[in-house]
Amino acid sequence: MENFRRFSSAVECYTSRHSRIGCTLLLAGGNLGQGDWENKVRAALLGDQDNPRLLAALGGLRLQAGDVEQALVLLERAMLLAPDEPQILCDYGAVLTTAGRLEQAESLLRSGVMVFSDDNLRFNLARCHQLQGKTDEALAVLASMEHRSDDAFKLEGDLLKGKETSPVPWQHILRR
Repeated sequence: MENFRRFSSAVECYTSRHSRIGCTLLLAGGNLGQGDWENKVRAALLGDQDNPRLLAALGGLRLQAGDVEQALVLLERAMLLAPDEPQILCDYGAVLTTAGRLEQAESLLRSGVMVFSDDNLRFNLARCHQLQGKTDEALAVLASMEHRSDDAFKLEGDLLKGKETSPVPWQHILRR
């Protein structure tokens, strides 16, 4: 019964602003393994196949399992069903980034930031910029965050460290 309550809470927390953090904590604290949680979400989907939050939760689990293609399929479907859901948009942008579809992820996340003003969207956009080598853009996005997470501070530090070690054009002349 306790595991069912945790599962219900994990699915319910998907609607909260910081759902990924809450769900991760709930999943980590439970006695069920990831495969068991995935089976529970799949079972719930049998009763409600068009539930975008369940589809997105399953997509997140598939991404954690390393199945990027299945995560893309599930999150695309969730996006079609709930295009105005910032957390689903954020997760879809993250899976696009993971899949290496950086231009598409950037466009999606940028439009999401304009509409929802969400720090999770901003973080994923900054990460996408970082992977494209757009350090200044990534730093600007991080600076616009209202509440920076530890991950955001770490990303900023990595970006700044990268800028320090990258020579500016005139430094090449001095090193000859």
